[in-house]
Amino acid sequence: MALIEAIVPIFSLILLGWVARRFSFISDRATSILNSFAFYFSLPALFFTTLYLINFNILLNAKLLLSVILPMLAVSIVAFAYATAMKKDRKTKAAYILCSFLGQNAYLAIPLVSLAYGAAFEPLTGLIGALYFSIGMGINIFSLERFSARKTDTLGSLINVLKVPTMWGILLGFAFSILSTYYGIKLPLFVANTLSLVAAPASAVALFSLGTFMYRKSRVDMKEVLTLCFFKNFLLPAISFIMLFFVMFGSIDSKVVLLQAAMPMAVTNFVLAEKYNTRRELVANSIIISTLISLFTLSILITFLV
Repeated sequence: MALIEAIVPIFSLILLGWVARRFSFISDRATSILNSFAFYFSLPALFFTTLYLINFNILLNAKLLLSVILPMLAVSIVAFAYATAMKKDRKTKAAYILCSFLGQNAYLAIPLVSLAYGAAFEPLTGLIGALYFSIGMGINIFSLERFSARKTDTLGSLINVLKVPTMWGILLGFAFSILSTYYGIKLPLFVANTLSLVAAPASAVALFSLGTFMYRKSRVDMKEVLTLCFFKNFLLPAISFIMLFFVMFGSIDSKVVLLQAAMPMAVTNFVLAEKYNTRRELVANSIIISTLISLFTLSILITFLV
């Protein structure tokens, strides 16, 4: 029941965006402005506010880092290798990487973990979500710069990644986490409150924009959509399970990591696809189908893990 209650608002916001576009309450130009707000302001603030309060010592836990980062890297490499073997174009390769591992690691994960193991594990869930977002956004933006934007070499793509506002939010979040943990330096309350206000609408804006985009009724290859859903909904959790078996399997911490890996695709993937003009139809449809599939996969996983 909690899973349905967590997912229904996602589709409600998508539907609201679709209705707004269907009855011309909002134009394509206005949707573009909303996405620009999310990309340049709301997402950077969201990542900063997620990271800067975390105790940096926890981020130095090697087992936790390996159990989150290695499966992400593995599935992104598999997705890229598959796209290359299938002779996909550069933008499609970027879309495959984009959709392979980054999920709803905060909005959906926190209430589910709280349901399964209690509110005491919400901080751990938030930490793992922060790792997914920070490392995942770095990988995704690099791949988009490398394969989807203008053609650049590896060094040029890395430099371009550091110019993206979202990465500023991530890096500054880590920097303030260090300052807070080791030197007791805190943000002034008015700054923290301002950033929280800017960050709050990030998910809602992204879901609403996704709904307005879906109104265009673009045709998409469902085989490709299901392939991306396989990477995210099935392969990533499977790789995480294998990794956890050798690293830390058996603890509740490991089960939280596994649930995080099984989250459906993140709506922020659509914001990036829209900004980089990268297979938007494929990404948008994959997010929706991945979320629907997760109703079944997460239900089974929760039953198995509890």
